[in-house]
Amino acid sequence: MSQDGPPIEEREELAPPARITRETLLGCLGLACVLLTLPLLWLAVGVGGGWLAHVLPLLAFISAVGGAALTLVVPATRVMRSSDPRHPLTHQGVAPVVELPAGQANRLSWAAATLLVVVALVGFAIETLSGGALGGLGLMLGAGALLLAQGALVVAGRLPTPALRWLRLSIYSGALRQSAPLLAAGFVALSGALFLALLDGYHWGLLGLALLVVALALLTPLARRLPRRQVRRQPDLDA
Repeated sequence: MSQDGPPIEEREELAPPARITRETLLGCLGLACVLLTLPLLWLAVGVGGGWLAHVLPLLAFISAVGGAALTLVVPATRVMRSSDPRHPLTHQGVAPVVELPAGQANRLSWAAATLLVVVALVGFAIETLSGGALGGLGLMLGAGALLLAQGALVVAGRLPTPALRWLRLSIYSGALRQSAPLLAAGFVALSGALFLALLDGYHWGLLGLALLVVALALLTPLARRLPRRQVRRQPDLDA
């Protein structure tokens, strides 16, 4: 045999063939949900008045939020492994979580969030029963804005995480996952109210939707999960 070539051990390994994994399916499902938003909004504009024209916008924005959530949980790189006990990671490459009993402040925060969701639903019911009612749109807008503010304050650590019985917190103190339901509910209520206002002929609905799209375009890159830094291994003392 010829010895001119490099040893087999020193050759670069070929990339493994592409496979359909659970993360790939979740990402495809998330993209499909996001793309479903536009057809649902188009149907809401085309069906005219009635309860269906009010339900379809909410379904569209719920689909957008659910699709974005599915795409965000897909890791941007290969799953990281850690052998450093000071920086542990699970087998999925994410930080472990700990469960703590919820305190009085957590239950009050949960009650406030639940009350805001109920107010938004009441506003939606008023808007559905009497189209163009400013009272219903105002309740949805106010509740949505307050839910977004509460979620932002939870991320910043200014408000306790809403919880009724137990808290599931990352050991690295990441608060974005705990505030995600608040931000999602606030976005659905706020965007739904603006789109319904647009359907009812209010010009400020179009202006509000435009400002919301600009804000999402500026803030979405910040919500994307960045690749984790490679954890350095401790030197082997026996070497």
